[in-house]
Amino acid sequence: MASAYSHRQNFAVIISLGRTLSCVVTLAACAFAVKAREPWTSNHVIGSPNPPAPFTVERMHSAQNFQNPVDLAFMPGFTRLFVAEQGGKIWSFDTRSNSAARELAIDLRKHHQPFDNILGFTFHPGFATNHFIFINYNEPGGRPNGAHISRFTLSSLNPPVIDPASERVIIRWISGGHNGCTLAFGNDGLLYVSAGDNDDPDPPDGKKKTGQDISDLLACIFRIDVDRADGTNNYSIPRDNPFLNFHGARPEVYAFGLRNPFRMSFDRATGELFVGDVGFEQWEMIYRVKAGGNYGWSITEGPNTHVRTDVQQGPGPILPPLVAIPHSDGASITGGQFYRGRKLPKLHGAYLYGDWETGKFWALRHDGDKLISNEELCDTTLQPVSFTIAPDGELLILDYLGGLYAFVPNNAPAANLVFPSRLSEAGLFADTPKLTPARGVVTYQPAATMWSDHASVSHHLGVPGTARITSLPTRLTIAGKMWDYPTNTVFARTTTMDDSGMTRRIETQLMHFDGQAWNGYTYRWNDTQTDADLVPASGTNMVFSFRDAGAAGGVRTTPWRFHGRAECFRCHNSWASELLSFNWLQLRSEELERLAKLEVLSVKDRPRDIRPLMNPHDTSASLENRARSWLHVNCAGCHRNGAGGGVALHLNYDKPSRDWRALDEKPTRGDFGLTGARIIAPGDPFRSTLLYRISTEGSGHMPHIGSRLVDEQGVAQVREWIRAMPVKETEATNGMPDIAAALKARDTAILLASMNGALALASSVSSSGFRVPPAALDHTNALVRDLFQRFLPPEQRRQTLGSDINPQTILALRGNATRGRMLFGGAAQCASCHVAAGVGRAFGPELNGLNAKYDRAQLLDQILNPSKSVAPEFKLFSLTLRDDTELNGFVRGRAAVELVLRDETLTDHVVPLASIKESRESALSPMPEGLLAPLTAQEAADLVEFLFTTTKPLAKP
Repeated sequence: MASAYSHRQNFAVIISLGRTLSCVVTLAACAFAVKAREPWTSNHVIGSPNPPAPFTVERMHSAQNFQNPVDLAFMPGFTRLFVAEQGGKIWSFDTRSNSAARELAIDLRKHHQPFDNILGFTFHPGFATNHFIFINYNEPGGRPNGAHISRFTLSSLNPPVIDPASERVIIRWISGGHNGCTLAFGNDGLLYVSAGDNDDPDPPDGKKKTGQDISDLLACIFRIDVDRADGTNNYSIPRDNPFLNFHGARPEVYAFGLRNPFRMSFDRATGELFVGDVGFEQWEMIYRVKAGGNYGWSITEGPNTHVRTDVQQGPGPILPPLVAIPHSDGASITGGQFYRGRKLPKLHGAYLYGDWETGKFWALRHDGDKLISNEELCDTTLQPVSFTIAPDGELLILDYLGGLYAFVPNNAPAANLVFPSRLSEAGLFADTPKLTPARGVVTYQPAATMWSDHASVSHHLGVPGTARITSLPTRLTIAGKMWDYPTNTVFARTTTMDDSGMTRRIETQLMHFDGQAWNGYTYRWNDTQTDADLVPASGTNMVFSFRDAGAAGGVRTTPWRFHGRAECFRCHNSWASELLSFNWLQLRSEELERLAKLEVLSVKDRPRDIRPLMNPHDTSASLENRARSWLHVNCAGCHRNGAGGGVALHLNYDKPSRDWRALDEKPTRGDFGLTGARIIAPGDPFRSTLLYRISTEGSGHMPHIGSRLVDEQGVAQVREWIRAMPVKETEATNGMPDIAAALKARDTAILLASMNGALALASSVSSSGFRVPPAALDHTNALVRDLFQRFLPPEQRRQTLGSDINPQTILALRGNATRGRMLFGGAAQCASCHVAAGVGRAFGPELNGLNAKYDRAQLLDQILNPSKSVAPEFKLFSLTLRDDTELNGFVRGRAAVELVLRDETLTDHVVPLASIKESRESALSPMPEGLLAPLTAQEAADLVEFLFTTTKPLAKP
């Protein structure tokens, strides 16, 4: 995971952070002389209409509670469980009795100074005779030999006592974050140890670039023989270690390219080694580890193949994960154990693992390197930090919050059949059409609300009974939890449109905390505006028309997506904090005080370093704060550290500008034809792809989720904020006209001659009353046309496919190859990169004879999802030469000292390898997504027909 404190070995830092934050207000301490609020007793948002999870967790050995425990294991041959606490203590207790007292086996903090933490331990396979236990303990970060693996001997078994004087240091390496550290003996009797890259979360692998370097013990799993000393080492190197004779390698290394391998285990039935590797920005991985395996870090992060391009790949091919969990589902993986117990026959033989951040658990089944299934078992409030198998074969989960748990079948009914199917049944409103809150339900106002396609928004909150939400001074977990919410707390967000002075409610969205996880539901208001109906789990779409004197033609058409339940968590993810409208950033001091007086919120110690968002429409606030607040609420749900955005771009308000990865950064997902394009070009909004994305309703529109129409005020704020930035770089724009002069002269011909000018013209149409020139609407470049469609009356707009494309709609139509050929060479833009039927440019692959490879459905899927499969010869490379020349294109050939790169002008560049300063390979196809968005369904069908039937050059129409 990627955050200021990236993993479990940094727990102490995270917890201490909360103690050091200064307070601005302590509202909970104020004795408000107010009447206690009425309890909310009418809530019917309980349970879920969704099928229940197949399993849940049950507290075991409830008399035992530990302080930040990190690892556990049963003493071999006994029913006594050992539990290690991060702070240095190892306890044991007899699991045969629920009331058994725990006993201290050792306190390493008293034994070794300076001391930072314990991360793992394991017993020797021959424990029955030698009484050996191996412990990883660590000194504070940065000490060259601060990470220890030591062997200790138990001086007593009943009660167990670990003799500090028996310590024998086996191996040491540099201490610090991303240490992983699991100790596990394999079926071969050898000790396997996992170690991370010892680095900060961001930049990735930034200090040592050790991920692909096997000359040290970092970012790897190493294997040693602890039963045989060799020279000055208290261990020896197994003769079959894969890098024993590899020049420059540490011979202990068994596998490498792992960011933070946290918890590994062997399948005792097969001897196979599995490890959970904590990811960076997008993915969490489970690997089936092989001797000599290269698992990619920091070149790759599981499926993300473009983390770093300035790192020399280590030996061997990069091996893929068996499972990759996206950051919408997980944030910090904890590797698990294979289950072969008797109590849960449905899980027999499965690898059970979890996520420390989200509390989710999965059961993985495989056949070698083939994944058979990866079933989600349950979503909980636990922070699983380790797993172990009991003597009876049953599995125990160690929760970092202090308890021990086991999986049990979920006996909940198939679904809550009385879950509110109408909003009026939820118990939130005394008068549903008027949105009059029920007794105990309150309103609240976030500092900044996202753009909702001209809709106004109201917020309601129901906290059951007289319970209260409790704020916390900082996050308890790295990605998500900031505050404590009582079970069955419900947040409601209602959108309302103005229809020529009349109001029309569109939807009410609910976020419900069921005690373990948040669930999202959408209710669609009926035509009579008397109630709202629960939308199916998959969601649905509608198009609304409203009378609006300010819209073109006096009518505003709004396509609306009623989001499905899984879609909610694309934005409401744990990295962004599931409640986007209710947190330190969103609640200003006066709102916090009001909610505290209403006794729905207990406020503790507001952190001094968290500035609340600004209302983007509050002109008394600075332009920068308004623009950044707008970007935060509209974009930062995905575009923040770890939240799964497709590019490493951070737009959250609490991120300093140096960490945005946007200023003067070249776009990696297309430049839309902007000359000198940057994500944000300081001082020049019309070179900024960010401005293009929020200014178009066609291909490339952002936000990708939550809105479909352009927010003119938001665009203006962002545009002027970029314009006001100090210029950091002078970009060569040879041949570019003077856009400012063309705007002043209203010379639309000059403006429409470039994408930069077209973006400037669209901005002027919006802000200065320019009329849309016909040439813009008939432009041969669909990306230009898309910028101006929003200024037309609905009846004059092309009914294009947009972003929600149903392939069956296209495939059901009869295509015309002759019309498709014209589209291929024109509006579809295909001919700019491909040749088919003798038409086009041979930059990308030739498209003749596609019917030999695909049927029509498969061909359409290739167009809609161009990055799903990219041929190696058509992967896009970006080269930066030592003289700062930049080249982009396909590598057409390689030799010992040079390569040939073909750019988009079809020029072949012979590039000496010694002249290359940086090389980056894109995981994405050069063919952008959304090419069909500006086409009608019939046009898309015509294009598919042309491509499918073309086997040789056609006669001209």
